[in-house]
Amino acid sequence: MNKLLLILLVLPLMLFADTEVAAVGKLQQVPESIKAEEPPESPKAEETPESLKAEETPESPKSEAPPESPKADHSSEPVEYKLGNGDIIKISIYGTIQEERTLIIDSRGYISYLLTGPVKASEKTIVELREEIQNIIRTKRKHTIVSVVPISFNSQSYTIGGQIKFPGKKVLNGKVTILEAIANSGGFKSGEFRNSTVDLADLEHAFLMRDGKQLKVDFTALVLKGETKYDLRLNNGDYLHIPSALSKKVYTLGQVNYPRQIMYLNSLTLIQAITESRGIKEYASPNVIVIRGSLSKPEKLVFNINEILHGDKADVLLKPGDIVYVPEDSTADLERLAKVAIRAFVQTVASSAAANTIDENY
Repeated sequence: MNKLLLILLVLPLMLFADTEVAAVGKLQQVPESIKAEEPPESPKAEETPESLKAEETPESPKSEAPPESPKADHSSEPVEYKLGNGDIIKISIYGTIQEERTLIIDSRGYISYLLTGPVKASEKTIVELREEIQNIIRTKRKHTIVSVVPISFNSQSYTIGGQIKFPGKKVLNGKVTILEAIANSGGFKSGEFRNSTVDLADLEHAFLMRDGKQLKVDFTALVLKGETKYDLRLNNGDYLHIPSALSKKVYTLGQVNYPRQIMYLNSLTLIQAITESRGIKEYASPNVIVIRGSLSKPEKLVFNINEILHGDKADVLLKPGDIVYVPEDSTADLERLAKVAIRAFVQTVASSAAANTIDENY
């Protein structure tokens, strides 16, 4: 009887255990089925957008900014300042001895110092001169530090002329731009016109000359519109000229017998201007170039004086500021002839201004 009761108690437990094992077995088989059906997970491995983002090299040019660097590079900027005759420097020595002296670079380009003897200073930068002096002194006294400080730059200069309050030759002390040079010279001259104060500067015909060549500067855009890309730094020997807006002149240049500046009174024609220049030379071209307006963006006109003289075409009325250029070769390109004409104009005005400056100084 006891055995029967024990069997009745154990049997349900065994049945329950079997069902539980079967259920667990089924649950354990589910991951297998899931793993078998996991190919849908493979798209994650094929989700190339992540890899494409890593491989999106087309975005790399944004970091490759070097092509933009030339814009920030001013070719007209002067190189590091080199000392010249007349410059004043201060030499300080620290170490076993301490000494300080102010020296002037002499006419030969040398400085004379007790611890070094004559040292060539002209055409050297401050750093180069300091290193040379320090190396010489250290052969005699080690653990010495040398300092070279510029006091005054007198060897380099530029000239500004025309309608400026204080024109003349200026010391190029450090980095000076066109606008700074105008401001340092007192600005433009002004005058009274119809009860108003106006600047007398003719910005259209203003120019900057360097090494005998005109630099491309739009003075109207620089002064009136504030386009600082034209605010170039000046170099040693530069000539900056601001002509007068009240000066009414026509310039005859090139293959004329007497190149000159002709005052424009009430009117002036092309034939009259050439006649006052004593005609054209024998082998000159009959095609005359007239440069009108701004030097940076000039209007270029061509007229055949033979056609005018023969009555085939009417004479041309000139305007104040016109540049009449008679070339030798009529087959040359108009753009090239215009550049030659403007270059001749700049050189003529610069020479005339220099002569006037000399006359004022003597």
